[in-house]
Amino acid sequence: MFNRISNGFKIMSSTLKFVFRKPIFLIPVLFALITSLLVNGVIIFTVMDQTLTDGEYLGITFLMIFISSFFISLAQLIILELLEQHETDGDMRLGKAIGEALSRDLLRALPIILIWSLIQFLIQLLDSMVSGGENGRRSILQQIIHRLLSGLRRGLHWGVMLIMAALAWEDIKPKEAYQKAKKVYKEHFMEMLTGISISALISLLFVVPVIIIILAASYGTLVVGPVLLIILLVWFVLVWCLGMIIEQIYTAELYLWYKVYEDAVEAAKANGEAGPSSINDVKRPTFFDDVPDMVFQNRNKKGTQINT
Repeated sequence: MFNRISNGFKIMSSTLKFVFRKPIFLIPVLFALITSLLVNGVIIFTVMDQTLTDGEYLGITFLMIFISSFFISLAQLIILELLEQHETDGDMRLGKAIGEALSRDLLRALPIILIWSLIQFLIQLLDSMVSGGENGRRSILQQIIHRLLSGLRRGLHWGVMLIMAALAWEDIKPKEAYQKAKKVYKEHFMEMLTGISISALISLLFVVPVIIIILAASYGTLVVGPVLLIILLVWFVLVWCLGMIIEQIYTAELYLWYKVYEDAVEAAKANGEAGPSSINDVKRPTFFDDVPDMVFQNRNKKGTQINT
């Protein structure tokens, strides 16, 4: 168990280094954030003066969740295509990654996006029904329920990111991608749990400066002007984007590690040899080095092979 937790820390460390070395990943994530905010903003502006029934309100809520999930998933697919380029020839071309994500991956990802949107909607609905307190205040039990639901959503989202990796890197259907992602999640459960915990901690550390500014402003020791508000907005956007990129690359590396192990077992069986008994018997691939860990023989049928 401790070895797997250590693996989680190592992967997160290399992921952080890789993200700061390759700022190109910010482009699709910023696009997803801005586009989803604009589209959802238009929806809110359109219906804000209308009297909605409960059904209409729920329908609009689901639509907004789907829109956000759609653009975020598209950004994740683009990130995965960039990673594939990096692990094959070392270059990352954004235009090609966008083209591959739109023409090859997005259609197969749509059922996953729709199901994930529905799950988020149900979690949000359950949260509002169970943990909504009077006058915006929650009891201790309601706070616990809220945190449990938030943790459930986060854990499921990491599973969705594994599914996206399967869809982007292999020519398989959504159901098969789900099955493979489930295997990886089970195999790497401790690494996933470690990654989720570290990611939450990093997000908290990023928010600390904002908390200090808010506290200083509340005690009157700091005047919050337009410039500071803009800085805070940019900071929040940067933190959100970095968090999403780090989580996607982290889960992608876990998926790649499992795929390399899977291929090693298959290669050993084909040669009549004894293959690795566990995933730890296979060298962990990393995006941070200059070693290409993915070789695709045929672009129409993707298959990850061990780089020798």
